[in-house]
Amino acid sequence: MNGRLTDKAYWEASHGRQRTGGAGAGIRRLLGPRTRALFRSYAGEFPWAVLYPRHLPRQPGLKVVEIGSAPGDHLLRFHREFGYEPHGIDYSAPGVEQNRRLFSAHGQDPGRVLCADFLSSTVQEELQGAFDGVVSRGVLEHFEDAPAVLAAHLRMLKTGGFLVLSIPNLRGVNGWLAGLFNRDSLRLHNRALMSAERFAALFAGCGPLKTLFCGYYGTFDFGLFNAPEGTLRQRALSLAMGVQRLLNAVFRVALGRRGLESRLFSPYLIYIGVKLPPAAAPGISSP
Repeated sequence: MNGRLTDKAYWEASHGRQRTGGAGAGIRRLLGPRTRALFRSYAGEFPWAVLYPRHLPRQPGLKVVEIGSAPGDHLLRFHREFGYEPHGIDYSAPGVEQNRRLFSAHGQDPGRVLCADFLSSTVQEELQGAFDGVVSRGVLEHFEDAPAVLAAHLRMLKTGGFLVLSIPNLRGVNGWLAGLFNRDSLRLHNRALMSAERFAALFAGCGPLKTLFCGYYGTFDFGLFNAPEGTLRQRALSLAMGVQRLLNAVFRVALGRRGLESRLFSPYLIYIGVKLPPAAAPGISSP
């Protein structure tokens, strides 16, 4: 009904793959925390270092749900840094199991992770207006009917609650590289959304929202891409990820918290906003 570009089997296979640290994990353990932080993903840390502290409330106890929450580390970090009560929804059984195990290991109630399709009428009715924050990363672009899927996110959000929604930017140089490493993966994404103008227009046309930030972030990241397992392209991408660690350090030292964002190279787009009462007119505040 919403034009899914992926199916449940795709996500179960994705979350079902076993990931091990390998030799790289051993090397990382030998490095001190400051050195590890220098080479950590610049794109991955940018929201935590810049966007979230600037735009999200620091109110412990707020109930925050992530759509497509597996493996759950993003929610745990929200709890650790902002004090939010974490909740997750994922319709991949292996992903839900990962999320529940991670919650249990960190003292969070695994029962707060729901194995369900968040678009189902049952979930939408039961969780209408249930959360102070709704977070969604890498979900919206897998649907053709983006406005309907966005409306489902907002239905679960209380008036006055915040929305954080991000998608990859697979256009420009990123689109070319994504096709080079794994052309088949491009058909799983609604690339029409992946421009700052189209992305912003989606939220402007979806009910009363106050926009706090909407735009590109991350500068550049080879971690955006994937390649078929056991191929030369996968080996090439693995080498590129080694280069990315050096780029992370360069970006961190040269750019700090400013970023160097562009439609050609930035790996992600993100929206951060607040749900207004139905009668309120939408507004935009400066980033």
